[in-house]
Formats: sequence, structure tokens, C-alpha cells
Amino acid sequence: MEDRRRYRFRIWHPAEKKMMPVISMTRGGIVAQDADATQTYPRESVVLMQYAALLDINQQEIYEGDVVELAGEPHGVHFEGGGFKLKHLSKPDAEPRPLDQSAVDRYKLRVVGNIYQPDLYLEP
Repeated sequence: MEDRRRYRFRIWHPAEKKMMPVISMTRGGIVAQDADATQTYPRESVVLMQYAALLDINQQEIYEGDVVELAGEPHGVHFEGGGFKLKHLSKPDAEPRPLDQSAVDRYKLRVVGNIYQPDLYLEP
């Protein structure tokens, strides 16, 4: 069954070096699904990332922290100023571009990895 919630989150666990979907958030921490187990993580031990409510050209969900390919170059997805933006990863001084459905369609955006695992999108 497809999850149609507009607000979804995932976490990056730096110590374990893995990305996990968030099941819920409680006073005790963030409950995430890891393979077959569900575990609660202290909020300060993970990086929380929000779903941008957009799909790339391959129908993959786009989250904050993802890296998308735009014109053959990697851009990071960030939430700032009340919206999602694309920041050029090789040119940090470049002006961020707004991320919305028209940007996905116009630039044929494709998720190629995430900012925490550069080996997924950088060429060897």
C-alpha cells in the first residue's frame, strides 16, 4: 500500500552510516525502521530530513539531503527560507534554485544519492 502522507521524514544515523524511514516521533526520540527492526533513536544522535512532497523523473521520492542531477551536475536538496532549494555542490557561492514540480519537470531532476554518502554519486 502506498503511503500518501504529505509530511514524511527519514533519518541519517551518522554512527551507523545508514538512512532509515521515520515511523513516528516521540518525547523519547525518533522511531525509525531498520530492515526488520524498529528502534527509537535519541534526536541528537540522528539527522532528520523532510520529504519534499515531490518525485523525480524516475518516481523516486525527493528528501532534504538528497543529491539530484541537474544539467549533469550534482545539486543538494536543502530546506531554507520556508521552502526546498537546490544548491550546486561544486559551486557553493552559486545562488540556490527553488525546488518545486516545475523544476523537476523542466530540468528532468533525478535523485543520484545523498549528501551523507558522496560515494553514491561521485565518479571514482
